[in-house]
Amino acid sequence: MNYDINAATSNVKAIMKLRGIGLSEVCKHTGIQNENLVAWLRGVKEALSEQSYSSLLSFLGISDENKNHVHVWKIPTKNGSISKEYVNYLTFAAKNLLINAQITEINIGKTEFLKKKRVFIMNTDTNLRVILVLQGGIRAPKDLNLATVLPNVEWLVDSKPITIDKTYTSTAKNASLTFSEIDDIMNDEQSPVSWADLRLIAREHGITPTELSQWIMSEIQHDNALVEEPEQKQPVVNHAPVEQKSVVPEMTVSSFEIPPLELEQPITTQTVQQEPVKPRTRVRKPSATA
Repeated sequence: MNYDINAATSNVKAIMKLRGIGLSEVCKHTGIQNENLVAWLRGVKEALSEQSYSSLLSFLGISDENKNHVHVWKIPTKNGSISKEYVNYLTFAAKNLLINAQITEINIGKTEFLKKKRVFIMNTDTNLRVILVLQGGIRAPKDLNLATVLPNVEWLVDSKPITIDKTYTSTAKNASLTFSEIDDIMNDEQSPVSWADLRLIAREHGITPTELSQWIMSEIQHDNALVEEPEQKQPVVNHAPVEQKSVVPEMTVSSFEIPPLELEQPITTQTVQQEPVKPRTRVRKPSATA
């Protein structure tokens, strides 16, 4: 396997920490032995086979083969500020995963008194979307300093929170937005029909959840079949000219789908020279009142 072990382990540790994934959970879903994973995280490259390494990246959602993947990064704050340890994790992840990323904060309304939080969403030029949740206590988390915390990430419009359609508010507050919903919000193409509206429509027409789900799955399978089925070209046949005869044709009838890792030292990375990213600007449409 041709990869840098130090960069790879730092990347995996950062994502495990940001996503709140423990060693036991990784081993359970990948089949990797705990002893092998611990040894690999300590720099023993031979501890993981090529297949195990690929399974690890795929489970963490950082493999090139992952399609339309959403990460939820939950960052604790103390007195409203992000700790130096988490700044290191975020900085490392931003440089390695957030390619040409844009970020915006969502106005999620009131939160619980002892669980103040702020929710941000990010899109990238890859198949990754990120929901960033800054968790506070009595004090709300402070403003996000992109230059310090998320280098190479720019604001979608500005640093002010955007108000989104009520269709997405509760899922945004719970950090359960889907890949397509994040894109809808970032592109200001939010659906005028909510899930509650869809439920009411189905009930009014006597459509059960089972019938609706079966119809959705059949449509997905049909679309996938059209994509996977190779286009069949008709063979080209050269016909020799035929002498036309005046014949009256005969009439016929035809029928018709860690625990937190304690790093011995903060992650440090070398800055990779990248081509300058052209800033993308976008004029935000007036948002509808939630």
